[in-house]
Amino acid sequence: MRIEGFLTNEREPKITSYFLTLNDKNIMLDYGAPIKDSIKLKSIDLIFISHSHLDHIYGLINDCLNLRNDTRIITTTTTKRLILGLLSHGLINTPNIQMKIIRLSKIEELLYDTLYDFTDFKITLYQSGHIFGSAMILLEGEKKIFYTGDINYYPNSKMLSYIIPDNIYADYLIIDGTNVLRNDFKKQSLTHIKKMIETYDKFYINARPEKCVMIAKYLALESNEDKKIYYMGDLEWFLDILIEEGYEPFSNLKIKMDNNNSYKTNNGIYLSSVLFKEYNNDFNIGLHISMNDYISFFSHFNSSVKILLGHFFYKNIDDINLPDYYVLKDGINIV
Repeated sequence: MRIEGFLTNEREPKITSYFLTLNDKNIMLDYGAPIKDSIKLKSIDLIFISHSHLDHIYGLINDCLNLRNDTRIITTTTTKRLILGLLSHGLINTPNIQMKIIRLSKIEELLYDTLYDFTDFKITLYQSGHIFGSAMILLEGEKKIFYTGDINYYPNSKMLSYIIPDNIYADYLIIDGTNVLRNDFKKQSLTHIKKMIETYDKFYINARPEKCVMIAKYLALESNEDKKIYYMGDLEWFLDILIEEGYEPFSNLKIKMDNNNSYKTNNGIYLSSVLFKEYNNDFNIGLHISMNDYISFFSHFNSSVKILLGHFFYKNIDDINLPDYYVLKDGINIV
């Protein structure tokens, strides 16, 4: 099989976009890097977006007006709504925003654990647990390809863990994820935040919307502090989407909305995606699977599946102990 990988950012090189052909259809698995080749751009038949993080959607946002009108874009309902919300609330800077919102409003919404027949191949999405609405995809055609996007496993959490059945058969398993060679980084980062917060009566947090929710829920459950936890008003659109999509961003009496600018006078923990940048710039909380979780993950697949590693894998591969793997590089890969 021929897979082309694209670097998202040359300063921090990571491959989060994959171009391949299945049953004579050209498919993009995530679309983080803009495509400079106009012929290739016009040749794309199907785009799958695993989640709404910028390194997986920036190329799509940059190029969407240059795609063919019949190029199909698929993802979950939550991811589609978050992409459109990020654009309409100015969290992604790009020209022609309104035209791009109109184009991306045509994204097709698929459900988890549901088999879709696309005539040329079949598609099933599974929850990846990375962020709200994130998904993995099984493509079934002349070959069976399972692509993870970023993936997460957080013990005892239905929201932050992948969910797939046992005995999945695939010819190729494309693993895309950061920090896979580190263990327990999620817990360590959150514990660090908890210790910092315990030092101050008032604490301001600036982070991506989904991280604000994760931090708030963690602190509400794990902290013995009596401090109230507040979402600032700029997060309201994000919280509304989560609630409408069946998530519960509050779930504890400690977590509230700050609708009265109480952060100026009252003590507490205040979270925002646009404010408080002078205090901190986005906490480095991993929302990814760790290397010690992979044994369990691989057990869902047939033993003959060929493992293809993307994203940050190719930077540190000496310690990977997998039976049959190929490290995807920038450019053409023959696997």
